[in-house]
Amino acid sequence: MRDDDDARKPDPLLYLGGQVNALLAFVAALVQSHPDRPGLLAAFRRTAQLQESQTLNAAVSDDYLRGQQETLAGIEKLFEALAKAEKR
Repeated sequence: MRDDDDARKPDPLLYLGGQVNALLAFVAALVQSHPDRPGLLAAFRRTAQLQESQTLNAAVSDDYLRGQQETLAGIEKLFEALAKAEKR
């Protein structure tokens, strides 16, 4: 990164997208290395349900809810893909 880029404020949506992408990479590494993947999946689902119900009780936009649901679905797909790869 150049020095003049440091003074420039990042685009908030692009910045947030980068943060989410980095967190998903961390989640993938965590899931791959976890010794009790079924237990981790069950805990994830419980926590996700609790978070979703709390979010639905809050005044948030449809875009927020959609982003949350799509990200949670992406994590579910990660669990599925890893389980499928292990069966091969």
